[in-house]
Amino acid sequence: MKFLRIKLVTLLFLLVFLFLSCGGDKDKPASKLQEAIKNISNMEEVQTTIEKQVLSESIAVIKKSADVGHVEAMYWMSEGRLLDATDPNFVSVKTSVTWLEKAAQKGHLDALLSLGALFSSNQDVKNTEKAYMWYYISFYKKNTAKKNTKTEIDKVVKLEFQSESDVETLVKELGQDKLKELESEAKQWIAKYKAK
Repeated sequence: MKFLRIKLVTLLFLLVFLFLSCGGDKDKPASKLQEAIKNISNMEEVQTTIEKQVLSESIAVIKKSADVGHVEAMYWMSEGRLLDATDPNFVSVKTSVTWLEKAAQKGHLDALLSLGALFSSNQDVKNTEKAYMWYYISFYKKNTAKKNTKTEIDKVVKLEFQSESDVETLVKELGQDKLKELESEAKQWIAKYKAK
C-alpha cells in the first residue's frame, strides 16, 4: 500500500512537470506581461545597452497586450519613447500620447497624469492648454475616486489644484477665461468616459 502511494505521488509530480514544460501553463502571457511591466517600472534611467535591450524586449511583450486592449499595457507602451529611434520597438512621443489617451479613456489615472506631464514639458508635443486639461481631469478623477461631492471637488480645484507646482505655471500662462473654458472641456471629457 505504501509503495502504491509513492508511485502515485511520483506519477503526479511527473504529470505536473510535463504539463508545465509542454506549455500548459495558461498564465504565461499574463506573467510575461507582468514581468515586462516590472522590468520597466524598476528602471530609473535607460542608459546602458543592456537596459535598452531589456526595455525593447519588454515593450515588445507589452505591445501584444496593449493591441488587444489591456489598459495597463497601454499605459506602459508610452515608455517605448525612451528607446533609440532606430530600435524596432521605439514609440514616438506622439504615439505615446495616443497610447496614454487610450488608457486614460479606460480610467487609468497614471495615464492622465502622464499626459499632463508630457504636454507640459515635452518639446515635441508641448501644449499648455492640453497640459492643464489633462492635469485637471486627473485631479478631478482622483478626487471623485475619494467620493468627494461635485461641490467639494470644485472648491478643491480652486484651492489646491491650481496651486500645485506642475499646474501653477500653467494657470499663470492661461488666464481665468481660458481656465474656465478648459475646465468645461475637461468635464465634457469626464462625462463621456465616466462609465469606463
